[in-house]
Amino acid sequence: MTRGFTKSTVESAALAWIESAGWQFAHGPDIALDMPAAERSDYPQAVLQNLPARHAAAQAHL
Repeated sequence: MTRGFTKSTVESAALAWIESAGWQFAHGPDIALDMPAAERSDYPQAVLQNLPARHAAAQAHL
């Protein structure tokens, strides 16, 4: 029997950790440019605009 982590196990744990820190997860196709919930003006834009204010403020102090 092979033991170890699968990609889905690691991904699920990472998403749970990120969400517990106050971030929200969005599935890529749901926020694509042509969707009502689009959060970027073009695909090269890496930083999405609808970040929680506390995270934006924390980044400003780095």
